[in-house]
Amino acid sequence: MNFYDKDIIKTSKYFQQVLKVLKEYKIQGYFGNKDGLYEAYPQESKIYVSLKEGKYRDSIREFLSSVCHEIGHVLCYRRGKYKSYNGCGRRVRFTKKRVRLWIRTGYKAEKYADRVGKELMKRYFPKIPYNPGYGTKESYIWYHKNYLDAFYKFLKGDITFND
Repeated sequence: MNFYDKDIIKTSKYFQQVLKVLKEYKIQGYFGNKDGLYEAYPQESKIYVSLKEGKYRDSIREFLSSVCHEIGHVLCYRRGKYKSYNGCGRRVRFTKKRVRLWIRTGYKAEKYADRVGKELMKRYFPKIPYNPGYGTKESYIWYHKNYLDAFYKFLKGDITFND
């Protein structure tokens, strides 16, 4: 059975529980096949989770862990944790000061969102173990390659983000 079939998703008891959790925390959840794994917009209390099948979406565990991690970003923002990272918004203006702050705090913020996500999984989906996205050497290398390298290039003046 393919979890990513839209009819299965809509009737899944796990998906229904996700909707209840989002409602409880007053977070809007968007689910679809947009490119990109997942995103949080903490200032707007919104998350987006891609249902596109792939390397990181091969099980209900992966799906629920991703949802809980993104909810974690919203809750971190509300708690004032790593606001410079979690509160950046979608249309943020990149400055050298902001980028330096993201370099210092970004990975820590991701690990913190993982801790919150793990707590949420334990509370709402106790039979399913949380799959952390951060906290390993491999995840740090991935984060560096996909985010930090571009930030360092920006600081050197090799690329721009604000065009």
